[in-house]
Amino acid sequence: MHTWQTALMFLVLVLLSGTAAAADWPMFGHDPQRTGVAGESVEPPLGLLWKYEADHEFGASPATSGDTVYIGSLAYFYALDAYTGTEKWKYEIDTGASSPVISGGIVYVGSSDGYVYALDATTGIEKWKYETGNEVESSPIVSEGTVYVGSSDGYVYALDATTGIEKWKYKTGSCVSSSPAVSEGTVYIGSYDNYVYALDAVTGTEKWRYKTGDRVELSSPAVSDGIVYIGSQDNYIYALDVSTGTERWKYKTGGWVLSSPAVSDDTVYIGSYDNYVYALDAITGTEKWKYKTSSAIISSPAISEGTVYIGSTEGYVYALDAATGTEKWKYKMDGCAISSPAISGGILYICTMDDEDSPKSYVYAFSSSIGSIHIVSHPFDATIYLDDTYKGTTPKTLISVSPGSHTIKLTKSGYEDYTTTVYVLAGDTESIDATLTQKTGSFSIHSSPSGADVYFDGTYHGTTPTTISNASPGSHALKLEKYGYKEWLTSVYVTSGVTESITAQLTPADISPPAISIQSPIIIDQNNNGLLEEGEKVTITYGASDPSGVASIKILLDEALLESRNQAGMYTVTTNSLSVGKHTIRVEATDSKSNSGFEELPITVERTGPSVYFGTTRTTIKKGEDAIFTLSAVNPIGNPPMTVQLILKPPSGVSVTSSSFAKAGPGIYTCTQVIESGDNVRSIEVHLTGNQIGIHEIESEVYYQFTGSPKSPTRYETLTLIVEQEPPVAASEPEDQDNGIPGFEAMFAAAGLLAAMYILSRE
Repeated sequence: MHTWQTALMFLVLVLLSGTAAAADWPMFGHDPQRTGVAGESVEPPLGLLWKYEADHEFGASPATSGDTVYIGSLAYFYALDAYTGTEKWKYEIDTGASSPVISGGIVYVGSSDGYVYALDATTGIEKWKYETGNEVESSPIVSEGTVYVGSSDGYVYALDATTGIEKWKYKTGSCVSSSPAVSEGTVYIGSYDNYVYALDAVTGTEKWRYKTGDRVELSSPAVSDGIVYIGSQDNYIYALDVSTGTERWKYKTGGWVLSSPAVSDDTVYIGSYDNYVYALDAITGTEKWKYKTSSAIISSPAISEGTVYIGSTEGYVYALDAATGTEKWKYKMDGCAISSPAISGGILYICTMDDEDSPKSYVYAFSSSIGSIHIVSHPFDATIYLDDTYKGTTPKTLISVSPGSHTIKLTKSGYEDYTTTVYVLAGDTESIDATLTQKTGSFSIHSSPSGADVYFDGTYHGTTPTTISNASPGSHALKLEKYGYKEWLTSVYVTSGVTESITAQLTPADISPPAISIQSPIIIDQNNNGLLEEGEKVTITYGASDPSGVASIKILLDEALLESRNQAGMYTVTTNSLSVGKHTIRVEATDSKSNSGFEELPITVERTGPSVYFGTTRTTIKKGEDAIFTLSAVNPIGNPPMTVQLILKPPSGVSVTSSSFAKAGPGIYTCTQVIESGDNVRSIEVHLTGNQIGIHEIESEVYYQFTGSPKSPTRYETLTLIVEQEPPVAASEPEDQDNGIPGFEAMFAAAGLLAAMYILSRE
């Protein structure tokens, strides 16, 4: 410790210890009358002297005697050094302790285990303990060699302070958590049964009782100038005559009154669950002022000359001007403050219990003769030096700092040192919020080929070649990506102030998709016309190959999956019946390197065409004879109206005679017919006359067109007509020979009929 620090602590101890005996706060509320008035002046602002941390809640209020602070938690009862917060001793109390009273070198404390304990104030050794019938949350008081205390068993007890022997007990109507006050031979206390009691201190005989509107839970009476002051959960503060219990006045707050009153200079100070601290005229109950905090007040006030100190459940300790209620100072503690302050030897003590924001509980000690420095850094965990003396790591509050100028230095590996000067005032807390500057390095990146995307710790940094500056020291991930090349990964270590160089050789990658094949679909032709028409199916042959292997092949029709395969090869699939319109056959393939590709083939499905027949029963005729050809057509039901056209191109040795055919040019004859849906055209006859002997090829073309649709593909056919020489007239045969075996002409006609039937069946 530096010389100035040693001198400062010595001066504090001398100044404080010189008044310690006169300035003790030996019990809750300071004195047997529970007035809450300190015998000294502690003027804000205050600085944090020390802070003691515990794992168990401090639900009670501290008391002091000499150089020791006494406080109970839910697990232990502690004795701490008043000036340093160092633990002197602790006594295990499993279920929690009440606020204590110190008298004659003995600490008296109640416990949730139902006992009242008497412990040696110096050593913590148990002197005696007395068992009540239930929890003891009431804070004991000692007067004239007697310990007075309440219990949740409903009794008020009077015990011999030396031996713990019961002198008397008084039964109320319910739990007694209120702490007794003693004045001029009378014990005053409240109960859950709604009553305030006045009992004879020697005999326990009831002198009077007063009924409030609700239970008197934690609020304890304060006695001053012939009046008893107390709060109730009916939201009222009461002033009662000490002798008769007659109500002098009552004042209504906006919430429960669990706080206990403090009385000084004709003013009553008290907190309420409505978030306010009140100052009321002690004689009339008239409001002098009220101060609003941000949360409920359970803590009870402590008065130090012109200042009212009180805690709140949001964790603040406030210093308010006693005359005006003006805020003089406040300090945000960790946790919730339901504890009441204790003032002793120039120091204010108060406890907090854990809440949602703070899992720990603390005892705080504040003094006006020193200051403090609260230091935060970004990032945290920086080493703190106060005037070149190590003080721990951030975040931290440096306490017991002497007033004046000080140098703060923060150091952290990988960051520049941070140094600043701060001036500390007595009782004040200075704040430092430091953002540390990181030491950096850099590295240049090249790749072959260049133009690779650079990712540094996952963040894009342009393309190679490039230089990354201001990189924090340490290990980092570097990734390069370029289309057509494999991903390049490495770890780089950045050194502060150094520029490293990195060159990456990129490896080519397989980025080619599989080779895909789709063969022209084969029509499963139901109409025997070579057209793909409504209701017909197609068979598709498809496949894919890739040097790296094929992982999947899918064939889709109009985005609907027909089938899939998981290896290279050629496959065949047949569709379902197709509807009229345009369709897309799509084959998708992915290789083992996840490269994908596709090929598409469009197909068009026509409406079901007409049934058209053009033919003859005679394909062989004699010169000069006619062969009668017949044209007929049917338009299926459901189709729109259609136009059918037949074009004949007979050779020069054949002439055409028909009323339905018109000559459209040399050797060209046409016939056009319109057929409604579900209708048919009557048979149209065409006479073809054989003018020359020989075999004649007659070309024909047929097409149709639905209304509003384009023409169908033209169907070409060639009809063969044989013209023979007319035979000479033969000699007459006997009549009986006509009934014999048919002659050549009859057999030829039969053959022609069979050929015509064959052609008809094909159509």
